[in-house]
Amino acid sequence: MQNTTIKSEASSLPAFSEGLASLRGLAAAMVVVFHALLVFRVNDHNDVFKLPLNMDAGWLIVQHILISIFNGTAAVVLFFVLSGTVLTLSLARAGDLRRQEIVAFYIRRAFRLLPLLGAVTLASTLAYYLYFEEVEFVEATSWMNGYYKSDPGLKEILLNAAGWSHSLNPPAWSIRIEIAASVAFPALYWMSTRTLPVVTTGALVLLVVMLVPGLSAGHLDTFLFAFYLGSLIPRWSGAPTQVFLRLRAPARVVITCMVLVVMAGAERLYTPTNLYDSRTVLIVTLCAAFLVAVAYHNPRAGVLRRPVLVFLGEISYGLYLIHMLVLFMLAHAITPLIASPVPGEALALNIGLGGDSARFW
Repeated sequence: MQNTTIKSEASSLPAFSEGLASLRGLAAAMVVVFHALLVFRVNDHNDVFKLPLNMDAGWLIVQHILISIFNGTAAVVLFFVLSGTVLTLSLARAGDLRRQEIVAFYIRRAFRLLPLLGAVTLASTLAYYLYFEEVEFVEATSWMNGYYKSDPGLKEILLNAAGWSHSLNPPAWSIRIEIAASVAFPALYWMSTRTLPVVTTGALVLLVVMLVPGLSAGHLDTFLFAFYLGSLIPRWSGAPTQVFLRLRAPARVVITCMVLVVMAGAERLYTPTNLYDSRTVLIVTLCAAFLVAVAYHNPRAGVLRRPVLVFLGEISYGLYLIHMLVLFMLAHAITPLIASPVPGEALALNIGLGGDSARFW
């Protein structure tokens, strides 16, 4: 019979690995490039991220491909699945899930997330007052022109520092999801340690919340399943993952490439005009869970053990939260120097901005 107490299983669960850290770093880097691709208009399209794919669109096709490869939604979902796995390992180390362990868990999460939010909010506030001006760039998309405008007041600053708003730093919307999911996570973790019928029932309930029209909780309803699926990986994904890892290398490469293609292209091909569509998010979540399970249960981790990727993982939260401020400061600096770039030049500028934003670190 499976022992579902946390204390007895904690020692048998593999610890957080370099592979998981590297995945988190790659996800953060993907978001940096993704946002850079949205800065300047290509083929004069104002919001390419919500534009259906048109195979006659010239340079716009290249941008669609790049947006698929550096898919921001897929990267954020990967973050959420990884968080579910990491938080599970954290609670497993604590032993039995009692009140004091839950309180300690909440304190650790607060100290993990809130100082970063506070620092980035302070940096963004200073940039609003000292750097950005209320200007509209005709070469830029409405997405770029919509941010970093009027100076914030004290209430707005405090709401951003607490994670309740992301008006000063748009990527912080996902940290609000992280905070809300952290509050619910002890219950998700408890379900993940029960018997298979309980685990399955929990998954079905969260899928109903995710997919039924009309339910809305600030996107938490869409993404909470990703955290739950991540919580199942340490205890429930071992056997199927080992089947995959025992395959010959060519088969593993083909399967992994297929998963990556589906993960990257689902949103562009299936719901290109509907951001965070729950059906697409579900497909991407399943793909992300596969990648996390392989990284978690594979002790060798292969390319994910490269030092540069491990370093990216270590700075991933900071990179994710500060990159857009750096990106927009660079964009505001160079845009006045640009005169009506042709589509290829606009795309090259977007790519260059992504690289320069990443090199800031």
